[in-house]
Amino acid sequence: AFRQALSAAPGDAMAQTGLGYVAVHRGKPDEARSHFDRAAALAGQDPQLLALGRIAVAIQSEDLGRAFANLTALTREAQLTQSAPYLLLADLMLYAGEMAKATAYLQQGLSRFPQDARLLVALSRLHLVTDERVKSREQIDQALQRDPKSYEAHIASGELARIEGNERHARQSFSEAVALKPADDRGWFGTGRINTEKEEVRQGRENLLRALELNSQGLGYQGELGTLETYANNFAEARNAYKAALERKPDAYVALTGLGLLELKRG
Repeated sequence: AFRQALSAAPGDAMAQTGLGYVAVHRGKPDEARSHFDRAAALAGQDPQLLALGRIAVAIQSEDLGRAFANLTALTREAQLTQSAPYLLLADLMLYAGEMAKATAYLQQGLSRFPQDARLLVALSRLHLVTDERVKSREQIDQALQRDPKSYEAHIASGELARIEGNERHARQSFSEAVALKPADDRGWFGTGRINTEKEEVRQGRENLLRALELNSQGLGYQGELGTLETYANNFAEARNAYKAALERKPDAYVALTGLGLLELKRG
């Protein structure tokens, strides 16, 4: 759609920006940077959206210092229109192991965007990292009260329910997430993980392949498919999935362990 828009109007800054975000989603930071540079030279661009795109490129390129500086600058803008800088700053602090700072950024975000359920969902994930499941559920419930159609809240609810062994709740949450955003991979993957745990091979394969179709770079997706195929004794397919997972992440634990088990089965 963005390319069609550019064909019709080559000077469409928002279309260039959109293509940049598509490239970010596909894990192609150099291509994304090129689109953002072109958008910056055109009239009609959204400065904050463009800045966030450049920050995403910096994060993918592991230039975290630049990303942190630019995010901090965005939070100082009086007319900030979205909570994304606070969410990304919290992610950076979580990556650095600075839980208190991550929490502080999310609280700052809530002070400016009190109705943004994504900030509550992010807080719930922080609580889950520290195994505070009751607090995590409280934040998720608050997020759903503020926005019953919050995709992120349904995904978080499903993940927490799966960890707690509440299969029915997890299935329901992921199903609601898929209904809200069928073109997002995470709802399909969440359901596929439940299928794998229950050794529901046909349904699991369908859901995991759908997730991979939507996001071929999804972290852990190929490894989960490999585990499912192992349960089904489809060892050749399992091996291919594990190898694909290792191409994505050479130290992927599930894939390394899975390949080791396959070798033992082969004798």
